[in-house]
Amino acid sequence: MLSDPAKRKKYDTEGLDGLKEVKMGDPAIVFAMLFGESKFDHLTGDLTMVMTMRLEEDMPKASQGQKMEKLKLLQTQREQRLAKILAGRLDTFAADPNGFVKAAVDECFALSHTSLGPQMLLSIGIM
Repeated sequence: MLSDPAKRKKYDTEGLDGLKEVKMGDPAIVFAMLFGESKFDHLTGDLTMVMTMRLEEDMPKASQGQKMEKLKLLQTQREQRLAKILAGRLDTFAADPNGFVKAAVDECFALSHTSLGPQMLLSIGIM
């Protein structure tokens, strides 16, 4: 938004209130651009911050309690999806440990060369 001269002027004079009617776009796209174009999706899914921003846009009139319930449901779905992916990875490991390790090292190398890749890998490793 700030690269658009008209929107920037409005922001400079009115602050965030001046941009309330401007559609922000999907926050997942912004995160994907920042964190390696969705290359971490199979490891993280949509981050809570992204889901929260989407809920604010999709459910503007819902109560905070309704939004929290929906966020809880989305988080459960995220965890289930990631658990299935992990189970598939573990099956691969069980079938071919050496191939799994080689593929994991190759993946780690590729991810480490994305935008903020080393930081994301460290965060994922800690989690």
